[in-house]
Amino acid sequence: MLTISYFALSFAITLWFSRFLLRYLDPTFFMDHPNERKIHNVPTPRIGGIAFAPVIIILGWFLFNTSETYTWYFLGAMGMFLLGAIDDYYAMSWRFKLPIQIFIGLLIVFQFFPYIETVLFFGKVLPLSKWFLMGIFLFWFIGITNSINLIDGLDGLAGGFMLLISFAAAILGFISGNPVFTFINVLFIAALLAFLHFNQKPAKFFMGDSGSLLLGYHLAVLPLLFSTKMSGIIPTIDMTPFILLATYLIVDTIRVVFIRIKHGRHPLEPDQLHLHYQIYNHGRSHNGTLMAIFILCGIGCLLSILPSSSFIKSGFMMSIYLIILGMCTFIPAITNNFINLVVNLNSHIRKRKVRSNSLITIFNVKLLTYLIGIYFISLIVLYNDQLSYLSSFPFVLILGTIFALFILQEAFSGYRSNTAMLISFGIFHIYIMSLGVSGLYPISDQSGFISLFSWLRYGSLFIASIVVIANYLLNSVVYGEHFWSVTDLLIIFLLVGMIGVQPLGIGFPPTFSFEIGLVYFANKLWLPLFSESLAKARLPA
Repeated sequence: MLTISYFALSFAITLWFSRFLLRYLDPTFFMDHPNERKIHNVPTPRIGGIAFAPVIIILGWFLFNTSETYTWYFLGAMGMFLLGAIDDYYAMSWRFKLPIQIFIGLLIVFQFFPYIETVLFFGKVLPLSKWFLMGIFLFWFIGITNSINLIDGLDGLAGGFMLLISFAAAILGFISGNPVFTFINVLFIAALLAFLHFNQKPAKFFMGDSGSLLLGYHLAVLPLLFSTKMSGIIPTIDMTPFILLATYLIVDTIRVVFIRIKHGRHPLEPDQLHLHYQIYNHGRSHNGTLMAIFILCGIGCLLSILPSSSFIKSGFMMSIYLIILGMCTFIPAITNNFINLVVNLNSHIRKRKVRSNSLITIFNVKLLTYLIGIYFISLIVLYNDQLSYLSSFPFVLILGTIFALFILQEAFSGYRSNTAMLISFGIFHIYIMSLGVSGLYPISDQSGFISLFSWLRYGSLFIASIVVIANYLLNSVVYGEHFWSVTDLLIIFLLVGMIGVQPLGIGFPPTFSFEIGLVYFANKLWLPLFSESLAKARLPA
């Protein structure tokens, strides 16, 4: 329950602080102006990182650093955040930023130098001296820290990418029994989800270097953070899952640098050679580009949390991985064929036309208001007895967060104003559903009272599924990719991910994941009608 509580707290504070900055901060201090390399056409403030980074750092410090075991992590995160914020304002050259990043990296290296004895890659001990290993890690640190900034070229891309990375890392921490590692990544997931509310196309703000450097720093030090526990630092670091998580970034960054050097250009010169630019420029599909990159990221995430079997941790698998890595990096035909495949798929989807017999006239969205109401009432009745088993802190924290989000509803008038209520329902729904997953199932009732509400629950859900699927198919045909938001895509990825890791003994059963996803998309359909009704009720007669 603490996981959901931390998620709700991080999400609500980031959402509120983002709105506060947009309303009261002078955006001219951090304005990102369009140019020939950038895709956006209007000046946009780079204050997204200022919105979510302090929330993660401050919450994490006070919640998880009580014994000062993680002081190194939060001080490094603060340093990267401040460096990025200064760069957003002054637009510093890499000649000034790089030495500071190296300095932060060296401080972290020397923090761990006395403790780390061995480094593993695919189960094999790297036969290198400790000094050489630390040098390799410093190179990794600088490259990965800046790699998130390199993919921050489309609305929702960098934030969504790191949300998936943090999700996989949280699962990895849960599997290994490292709760603080899991909770820190949960803070990132929630804060990025709130950030994406304002970063979806058309974005209200960008994350800027203050956000991208923090996210890159977090990914770079994940191996060390994973090796840090409340009891101390583990002397062995397994780099395998974290290299798998960063595979896309490694391939894309090395590929672009190689092309630049091959053509006699500076390796750090900005351009549009990165894969997301190439896909977008060929297909002009924003969501199609995001989906392609998220799929590649998801493959790395899935591989990183596979069971630690002898098959995975073998020299054969390491050789296969390195061969595939090299081919994708240095053979242009592979990249070009992938771009053509994505562009063709996007073109096929965008050519679909709407039919004359609109399904929305058959399955009215207003029906969802009653169906979801019946569903939630049934769910509360079924899990009512389990509330007595819960500690008061998570329950009060979640209810307080939901109440705050409903209050925030007024603040988002005119800009995705239903998101606050949508996320509120989502948090409440997952909280109630987790009662069943934790092993506390409804007790059978000979009177049939529980049986009645079980039928109401699944009956309303079945009818709602018909309405939701029909209307989503219709609106996808009418509006194409514009009907789907970045949040929708990420919700689908996360739910599929939860189903995929369920055999490992974590996550929700497939039926529960389907139930959560169905209710989320149903709420997205009927909440606008509910908001319109409230708005009409407020109007004077």
